[in-house]
Amino acid sequence: MDVTHHKKIISLSLLLVLLISIVSSCASADTINEPSEPVDPVVQTESPDLIVQSEPLSPFVYEIVFRDDTPFDLLPFYLPETDELREAYSSFVTAMDEAESAQEQLVLIMDFDRNIRAYTDMSSISYIRFAQNISDETQADWEHFIHIFAETTHDENEAYAAIINSKYEAQLEEYFGTAAMERLRKSVREYSPEQAELNRQILELENRYTRLYDEKLMNIPHEGEAYSYFELQTLLDSEEDASKRASIRDKLRLRGQSFIKESDIIFTRLRSLRTQEAVLVGYDSYTEYALSKTSLSLRDVKAYIDNVKNTLLPVYQSLVTDAENRNEDLFPYADSIVPLYGQEQSAEANDELAYKLTVKLLISIISEMEPMTDYLERNGFIDVMPRANKDSGGFTSTLDGIQVPFIFSHEPDPDILIHEFAHAFEAYEMPVIDFMERFNTTPEIWEVSATSLQALATSRYDLLYGDMAVYAVTRQMLDMFSIILYGAMYSEFEIALYESPDMAARQRDELFDDLSEEYCLPKGAWQTVPHFFDAPAYYINYSLSSVVALELWRIKDNDYSEAKEMFLRYVRDSTQTDFSARLENAGLANPFDLQLLEGLAVYLESVFSSE
Repeated sequence: MDVTHHKKIISLSLLLVLLISIVSSCASADTINEPSEPVDPVVQTESPDLIVQSEPLSPFVYEIVFRDDTPFDLLPFYLPETDELREAYSSFVTAMDEAESAQEQLVLIMDFDRNIRAYTDMSSISYIRFAQNISDETQADWEHFIHIFAETTHDENEAYAAIINSKYEAQLEEYFGTAAMERLRKSVREYSPEQAELNRQILELENRYTRLYDEKLMNIPHEGEAYSYFELQTLLDSEEDASKRASIRDKLRLRGQSFIKESDIIFTRLRSLRTQEAVLVGYDSYTEYALSKTSLSLRDVKAYIDNVKNTLLPVYQSLVTDAENRNEDLFPYADSIVPLYGQEQSAEANDELAYKLTVKLLISIISEMEPMTDYLERNGFIDVMPRANKDSGGFTSTLDGIQVPFIFSHEPDPDILIHEFAHAFEAYEMPVIDFMERFNTTPEIWEVSATSLQALATSRYDLLYGDMAVYAVTRQMLDMFSIILYGAMYSEFEIALYESPDMAARQRDELFDDLSEEYCLPKGAWQTVPHFFDAPAYYINYSLSSVVALELWRIKDNDYSEAKEMFLRYVRDSTQTDFSARLENAGLANPFDLQLLEGLAVYLESVFSSE
């Protein structure tokens, strides 16, 4: 089972995200409307000498050109220098201090936000270009952004401190909302030069792992072709020539040993730095600190893992045992599934057909996706065809300045496409006019829409698989089932890594093997899972979202229209940033509910026992 690797797009660090998120009811520096409702006439600030007469802050429209049909390849791109970014922060701080009204400060914040959008767009474009064509040049451009963001963390924090320390703070809070201001205060309070330095070193190590992954596990030469490590493993299984098998085995051994040795060194240092950061800001473990940036808690995640092990895991264990007793694979019909897009005369034709059929499927189940698809195709914001020097996996990155999502995949695999189109649809359907809502959408919220669309898509698998659709549907359900367990197991492993920061490399390997055996999942090298290095505490989101998706699957089988409406309600609810509340608003199930997991276990057992 392959899980799409979502590369992490680094913005101007967490505080940058929080500034953008604070720009609620976004405004233009040029247009001010009449005030709508009065606010309290007097605001008492901390200093008794500063009693500021409150004036109503006028909401106004943020003037920025969305979706103007500029092709991706023609978007402006340049590499800003560190001094340029520092000057932007410094000028903002000075202007905020000299402002003579809350309204003037509001305009300054909006202008500053406009500048920040330009920087984040340059960063996103840089990463997309790197993924499209891995080279020394594109890698250097991407690392340039990592460097300047790390070097300007202190300046950035000073800019956000100017907002929360404003003498018009009460009026700004009235405008932006208490929740947004509290998030900004928390981040500014947690900042220190020591944390900034730790972050700089962490980013460097994360980037070092990415380079190592691409160098050792991707584009491995073999008989005039380039293969990934995982493709070579598949090729080894099917190769009949003994000498060629030996050659492949040697390449896998040398690459694998080198990769694991170097990644172990990186992780040991990475874990030490992350642990220091967590302790610095008052947390007992880094996993707890990472989860504090979401609406989840470490206690809830641990309880969820225990519930999964007590309800769903026994069902999966029974399936594995039964398959072993029959001397069969868990899914013995894999070779029977010949997709309609796998029957053309060339690989290029198969790839083109795979993409066309997947888009046809998506529009057939969610017609609202057609305008987005037309726009992205017309302007080159979809890159999913294989070619040399292209990065692995898939991701969706939305350019903040023009509010257009970019869909990337190393190949037009329908599972990846459906997943990423869902992310893009959520971004396209709810353009970021209110930045507080969009940028406070945390990872556990992101994955639900993507996995739920994968569940809905099975209703038209006939478009991809023809008469083999029934087998493909069963495989997809089994994949989602296993992802629940992978997410729980990987999270349990990661929690242990950070709660026992002195755990040695061999002990880490042994723990991963033990957990793999307990969860009835294949043993392997945990070092090949990029999330442990560049997206800590993320894998739990795949598990949670798969529970929601399987429950939506049950609803879909009885009433597709209702399931679709629940999906659309979830995607379009940009006002709710709490995971459980957003699920409730959409009518979707909450994966933390023990009764839900118990019911899902009964449902899955009945489905697979009848197969």
